[in-house]
Amino acid sequence: MKAGGIKLSAAGMAGRRSWLQPSIVGLLFFALYAATLAPDVVGHDAGEFQFVPAIFGIPHAPGYPLQLLAGKAFSFLPLGSVAWRMNLLSALIGASAAALTYLCGVELLGTWLGGLAAASIVGLAPLEWTWSTIAGIRSGTVAFVAAVVLAALRWEKSARQPNATKQSTPTTNRRLLIVALTFGLAMDHHRTIVLILPLLGAFILMVRRRTFIDVPLMLGAVGTAAAPLALYGMFFLMARLGTPWDQYHSGTWSGFLDLVLSSSDSARHLDLSPGQALARWPLLSQAFSGPFWLTVLALVGIGLCWLAARRPAQALLLGGYASIVGFFTLIWNVGSDLNLVFLMPAYVPLALLAAAGCSALIELAGRLLRPSSTQRPAAGAQLLGPALALSIAGLGLLNGRAHFRPVPETLDDFRVNLLDGHQARRLADAFASLPPNATVVGDWDQDTVLWYAQYIDHLNPTAMISYPATLLPSVLERAGGPVFLTTATVRPTGPVSAWGPFVEALRSPQTELPADVRPMGGSFDGQIQLAGFAPMGQPSYGVLPVTLYWKALQRPPADYAVSVRLMPSPDRVARQRDEAAPVLGLSPTSTWLPGQVTADYYELDVRSLPDGPYDLAVVLYQPLPGGYRNLAYGSTDRAVLGTVTMRSGGLTFEARRS
Repeated sequence: MKAGGIKLSAAGMAGRRSWLQPSIVGLLFFALYAATLAPDVVGHDAGEFQFVPAIFGIPHAPGYPLQLLAGKAFSFLPLGSVAWRMNLLSALIGASAAALTYLCGVELLGTWLGGLAAASIVGLAPLEWTWSTIAGIRSGTVAFVAAVVLAALRWEKSARQPNATKQSTPTTNRRLLIVALTFGLAMDHHRTIVLILPLLGAFILMVRRRTFIDVPLMLGAVGTAAAPLALYGMFFLMARLGTPWDQYHSGTWSGFLDLVLSSSDSARHLDLSPGQALARWPLLSQAFSGPFWLTVLALVGIGLCWLAARRPAQALLLGGYASIVGFFTLIWNVGSDLNLVFLMPAYVPLALLAAAGCSALIELAGRLLRPSSTQRPAAGAQLLGPALALSIAGLGLLNGRAHFRPVPETLDDFRVNLLDGHQARRLADAFASLPPNATVVGDWDQDTVLWYAQYIDHLNPTAMISYPATLLPSVLERAGGPVFLTTATVRPTGPVSAWGPFVEALRSPQTELPADVRPMGGSFDGQIQLAGFAPMGQPSYGVLPVTLYWKALQRPPADYAVSVRLMPSPDRVARQRDEAAPVLGLSPTSTWLPGQVTADYYELDVRSLPDGPYDLAVVLYQPLPGGYRNLAYGSTDRAVLGTVTMRSGGLTFEARRS
């Protein structure tokens, strides 16, 4: 066959087709992840990987050198924000994981349907989908597992060739070295890939035991696997030369070893006995609930039995690795819950076993439905494969439909939902309003957002950021300037007041109102005055911020809850935000002293709110057994700050005369 005057052999055409199909799979998943990509900065570990690569710092243990280098390269893209670029990198890596899993399925089962089923399970698995839309190392871990398994399956194919049964061929040896190199590069990405090593050893032993007595080959494989680990040495050099981000003092030998071996983290989290770990099994089973996972696990059981009867080495590699990863997830102790991201490497073997289950069902259907007069399978059996693959993809998309829905934009009290929408962006922007030389205390979840604001957006460079939030008492003792808290996970012992979405931990109660407050005159039951509110601005990403100022006229005899509402009529509530106590529940009213002024921050989601006027009302109420009691505000039970008029996504505000 000729194409532009160049002869293409049958092997060349087949080679091109062998890469065309996984490329299409990868492009489809990249489009899916890009369509559901996180739009900006996020919190938690993902937030760290949005700013550390850009400044070429040293991430948390064990450092993740490959992710750091890839992230640094992506930070130069002239597209979107730095945070968005890091999210896009995860989408690309997640799509690569799906494409590599497709190749594994084709290699394992010999059909594109097997590859498609496996790729659909991996690519649509809930955590894989999530971590392919935000920055981080998780989607890369899945991709490297798929790469190692693919290299192992291709080595096996070569080792089982007739001319390689008694003596290894150059192709077989080369493919073994590729397995070793892929494993070494995977270790550069995440250390938990080491869990597959004993299974790889058993796999090689079962396929071709003579491999282990070939000393030069084994030494070459060990050296090839170890060579990429030298990349970790760059952290020592970076720290010695000076890097803007290094939590481990990696320029010292003890700090460097603590980083790359994760010794401190391991000692902190690997403190359960095997029996205690297995007792946490119900938590693991909860992670595989719902129609998608129940279907996949049913296929996994069928596929494992089918594969064990035909190819026990492959069954051991896949089933054994999935089991070890599951046990590691159980024994890694992070408290009452499981850190389910450690389960993600098991997605690849589970997907391949499920694809094998599909093949088993197709084979069984072919035997049952084959007409006695022909050796060709019946049409029903031929259609079963595509039907199973489409069913898995459909269940996965149905399971992930939340990715296409509007996400919450209002901050929760504990600031732990910072992977959604623009919540983290609004927290970062509010960080700029804090006074110079402030100290902000929070947990890792929120502080990565603030570090991004400092290092990438260059906001509030003089502020100090500390974590965890439990350090608040010691920070209050030593800090010379104002101290702020990012989360309600810690309850300060002294008075507090809101500063936008932050909580200011005060050393003594405030008694004065800021100069720009819009004053109010009424009080609730003569105990607490709604002294005023901050000037009303435009919504930010669909969120209307409301800051109230309370003043205690006497020491309140009880704790009161607060409700802030948008009301289109006196008997209807369009939007509402309640707190059990002011300031994220951290300032019980019974602790207020006469004359004490407390700022109190709320957020109302005004997205999709119909155009028209709404009263912005505040209700103070006392929870009671079986009900509640609204405190009186003059002749009514609510204070109306004014009228909010929505017009095409914007608003105007007219204050009510006091």
